[in-house]
Amino acid sequence: MGSFEDAFAALATARARFDELPESASAERAELAAELETLRARVRELVVPARPRAQIADELRRLEEQLDRMLRDRINLVSQAGGSPAGDMGNVTHAFQINQRIDEATDREALERRIRALRTELEESS
Repeated sequence: MGSFEDAFAALATARARFDELPESASAERAELAAELETLRARVRELVVPARPRAQIADELRRLEEQLDRMLRDRINLVSQAGGSPAGDMGNVTHAFQINQRIDEATDREALERRIRALRTELEESS
């Protein structure tokens, strides 16, 4: 199974066999599910060759630094409350809203998702 076409055909065949199995065939379905995962991984390797660990680690380091800078630039909610739990909640609410807008504008969630994906990729490549 050296080519993408061969791997994809094997994946399609296994998927068709899986879909034909009745729900009650749990042992066979579990076995085929494991085979499907192996075949999917093979197709992924053929489509996107594995990157060197150093390259993944470098990208992860750069993105973590970017996230750290973003988090440091956020408004400190405790200081907006005057440093005490009984501080001005109006300032805290406003600061919280500004932080939310900053997160949306910088697409913080996408950055965090990419960092999680890179961590997973590093774990899987070891």
